[in-house]
Amino acid sequence: MKHKRGLILFAKSPSPGKVKTRLEPVLDTETILALYKQLLARQISLVNRCDLAQKFFWVDGNPSMEMFQSFEGEILVQLGGGIGERMGAALKSSLQHCDSVILIGCDSPGLDATMIEEAFQVLEAGKNAVFVPAMDGGYVLVGLNLAADQLFRDITWGSGQVMEQTRQKMIALGMSWKELEPVRDIDEPADLEHLLHYGDEFSELLEGVDFTSISEC
Repeated sequence: MKHKRGLILFAKSPSPGKVKTRLEPVLDTETILALYKQLLARQISLVNRCDLAQKFFWVDGNPSMEMFQSFEGEILVQLGGGIGERMGAALKSSLQHCDSVILIGCDSPGLDATMIEEAFQVLEAGKNAVFVPAMDGGYVLVGLNLAADQLFRDITWGSGQVMEQTRQKMIALGMSWKELEPVRDIDEPADLEHLLHYGDEFSELLEGVDFTSISEC
């Protein structure tokens, strides 16, 4: 029997020089790694609190890291080449076990359980897809109730065109969708100041960062 809901955490395993590399102009590798681990731990906790969903953690890298052991679901290795192919494969696989599936990353501490619940309700009301756009033109949440590999092909990942290109894909595929309120993700140095709103662990890591000079760049 299928589960009603599936929730995917989709992330890289923490590795020096392999995560959040766009932050390197203002943070050293050690601090970036610690920051990434805090973001990832926050999202693991968020997914664990979503009691009504079957949980999947699709990892790019080592799935046996100690910090992953707190995840209350199935841990799997991402399959495919580029990020779009890997996202599509994770959603397609999880949809074999669940009526609707939502995928989130670990870049957006502003994403919360209320938004995830709202996204599930959109899918359960009949929309084929749901998104939480990012303020930089991407998205931080995608949910589907049908497999749609084409949705993730020929997208300029990492650019400000991701959400708009995805809208055009949805139109071409004849799919219905809804976009929820956009949130900020943490990709560029200018995004770092927003982390100060999300706990002392981030404030301590960013102590000494000159945010005025970042905003002027």
